[in-house]
This record gives sequence, structure tokens and C-alpha cells, in this order.
Amino acid sequence: MTKTREWILYTGCGLLIAALSFALFYRTAMADVGDLIFHARTADSLGLLRSISVGEYISTVEFSHILGYPAWHFVCKVMIELLSAVAHPETEEAVQQILAIAASMANTFFLLITFGLYIAVFRHFFQGTHKNLLAAAGACAMVFAGPLYCKLINPAYYWGQDSVAIWHNPTYLAVEPLALLCFFLYLKMAEEKRTDWRQFVMFGTLLLISGLFKPSFYQMFIPALVIFCVVNTLYTRWEAFRFSLCTAFSVVPSGLLALVQMNILSDADAKIDEANGMAVGLFKVLGYYSPHPLLSTVLTLGFPLVMLVICRKELLKNKMLLLAGCAVLSGFLQYALLYKEVNTYAGDFGWGYSLSLVLIFTACLIQLNQRFHNGERRGPLYVGLTVFGLHVFFGLLYYKEILLHMNLYGPLW
Repeated sequence: MTKTREWILYTGCGLLIAALSFALFYRTAMADVGDLIFHARTADSLGLLRSISVGEYISTVEFSHILGYPAWHFVCKVMIELLSAVAHPETEEAVQQILAIAASMANTFFLLITFGLYIAVFRHFFQGTHKNLLAAAGACAMVFAGPLYCKLINPAYYWGQDSVAIWHNPTYLAVEPLALLCFFLYLKMAEEKRTDWRQFVMFGTLLLISGLFKPSFYQMFIPALVIFCVVNTLYTRWEAFRFSLCTAFSVVPSGLLALVQMNILSDADAKIDEANGMAVGLFKVLGYYSPHPLLSTVLTLGFPLVMLVICRKELLKNKMLLLAGCAVLSGFLQYALLYKEVNTYAGDFGWGYSLSLVLIFTACLIQLNQRFHNGERRGPLYVGLTVFGLHVFFGLLYYKEILLHMNLYGPLW
């Protein structure tokens, strides 16, 4: 495939993804379905900081906790200001439309960055003569991939399960590209024999920035790094100890940010309830939304579980699968065991789990392609491809349900 055809292919796919995503975001925002218009209104409230202090903002604004992770809201606020300067909205309906357009533009912008990163990653790791075409197809598939669906196990499609493709939460969409960048940068570092301090600084900086968009990623990924470093150090018979030590230093800035964010979030939650800490309860949230939380988890992880069987002999030496597996383990355990005492069923620990699904699905799709190219037994690989195709099929049905029927949390049929 020539460079011109590649550019046409990727640009065409990007424009299609942009059109489909913007249409869904705008429809849900105008209908006030999901989190988007709520976050847009909160972003607009940041204008109050021109006239009041941060302390006053936290004590008076209802959802002031977003100051703990304000990056998406600042991007949205800039777009609101630009659109307002052009349109000069004078009615409540016009203001609502400006907020909906600005928020949809911000979401589409971050989703396109994620889409571009998928293409870059797949182009780098995929093998074969048609790898560039497959990279575009894989990137489009990952944008829509959702859990498998069985109404007998879980009546709702999204609630009680989890998904690679999240359409209703803007901060998740904003942190997703940073999750991919952090994962593959760290993977590159782990696969190299030498430790380059500049790469660790870059990784630590990206992880810190991710916390300004949504702390859920580093909440999930730092414990995953601990598991990975322990396993990797033992597997290499302590050869990777220095690398693990450098990893520990690289996450210190994110740890300091976590302390600041916890203070802001605690002050904001204290306005609602004095008991605003974190508690432990097995399936407290997941079990609330699904009558069969373990079976729902199997539906969520169908494709990775098939690839786990296919790649079972090399899990410890394949650093990509090991790191992604540690991320899923960390994300799932946090979601299954932890909950916040304020607004418990918002499922705050579920976001890290969803981001871990992005990593494991991406890693498994790469492994599937490489095994097809290496001429391994085709039977199990076709099973894996079929299961992944079902994830995408159900994800597309879910997209259709949201776009046409505003059905974010119900059954697919």
C-alpha cells in the first residue's frame, strides 16, 4: 500500500469515527443522558474562579471535586468560551446547545487521539503484508469493542459488566490515550536491557499528567506495576531489580498528586456526608448491578481469556501480556473489593478496570495477529478472532442503542 493510499485510508476512517462519535455525544448531551452535559456545566462553572478563590469554589460549587482532575474541563471551558464568543447565546436553550457542542467537540478530539494511537501501535506491532490495512481495521474495532452479552447472566448490557468502549464519561475518554502511551512506553522500557533515566522521567511525567485528566488510571496502574516488577524481578532472578527500583522512583510524583487530589475530593465529599472515606466489600458495587458478577466478568473478558489459553506457555516471558494481565488483575480487584462511602454506586473504581481492558484487549489483538503471521495452529486463533468479532458486534449494537434510543444502561434487546 502506497503512502497516499495509507493517508486516504486512515483519514477516511478517522473522519468516519469523528462523525459517528460526535453524533452520539451531541445527541446524549442535548437529551441530558449520561455524564456529558453534567461535566460540561461543571466545566462552565470554572469561570467562577475569576472572581472567587479556590477554597470558596470548593465550599460553594456542588461538584467542586473536579478541581482534583480538571484537565478535560479546562479543555471544554476553552471551547465553550470560543463558541460563546461567536454565537453570543442569550437563552437557556442556546446555552445548553453551546455546552453540548463544546463537550462533544472535546470528547471527539480525545477519541480521535486514541484512535490515532491505536493505528500507530498496531502498525508498529502487526506483521504481514496487509498490516497497515489491518491496523486501520483493528483501530476501528477497538473504538467500538464492548463486553459479550447474555441476557440470562446480566439483563443490562453495560451495568454490571465493563467495557473497552465507554461513551458516556468524558474524563475516561480524555485519559484513555494517556493510558495507552504510558503502557507502551513502559513496555518499551521493560523490554530493553538498559535503564534510561530520561525514559523513566518521561513515563513519570505522562503518568502524572494522566492524573490531571482522571486519577483512575494511575490508581489502577501503579499497583499493577508493583505486581509486574515483583514477578519480573523473580523471573529474571533479580536481574530486573534495578529496573524495578527506577520504576518506584518514577511514580513518586503521581503519588504526591494523589495526596493533593485526595484532600480536594475529601473536602468536596464532606459537603455531602461526613463519612466520606473508602471501604472494603466484596462485589459491593459490581454485585449491585449484576446478579452474577463472576459470570459477567467472563463476558467482559471473553477475548482475553481465550488468548490467555492460547498464550499460556509464555505468559511470564511475554512482557506485553504480563504487564496487561497485571493491569487487569489490579483493576478487577479494586472494582470487586473497594468502594467509596459517598456516592457508592457511581462505581469510581470501575474506571480503572475499564482502562485495564483497553490495555489487555490491545495486547491480545497484537498477539493474535503475530500468531497468525507466525503460522501457528489456526483453529484456536480463529476461535480468538471470532470471540473478538463478537465483542465488536455487541459493541456496535450498544452504540446503535445509545444513538437511536438513548439506551445507555438497559438491555440490547
